[in-house]
Amino acid sequence: MYDTVTREVKALQNKHAAAGRLKSGATLIAFEDIATTLFISTVAEACRFTFEFAGGMSPKPSLTFRISPTASSRS
Repeated sequence: MYDTVTREVKALQNKHAAAGRLKSGATLIAFEDIATTLFISTVAEACRFTFEFAGGMSPKPSLTFRISPTASSRS
C-alpha cells in the first residue's frame, strides 16, 4: 500500500510541478482523490476477502470454530 501511495503522489507532484500548479488547491484536491480511490479499493478488497472466507451470503455459517478450554479454566 505504501508503495502505491508513494508512486501515485510522486506522479501527481511531477505532473502539477510541470504545469506550475504544485502549490495550488488543485494539488490538494488531487491528493484527496488519490486517498479516496485507494481507500475504496482497499475496503472493497477486504470485503471481497471476508465474503469469500465466510462462504458467501448463506443464512447458516459455513465455518465453525471450537474454542478449547484454557489452562486457567481447567481447574
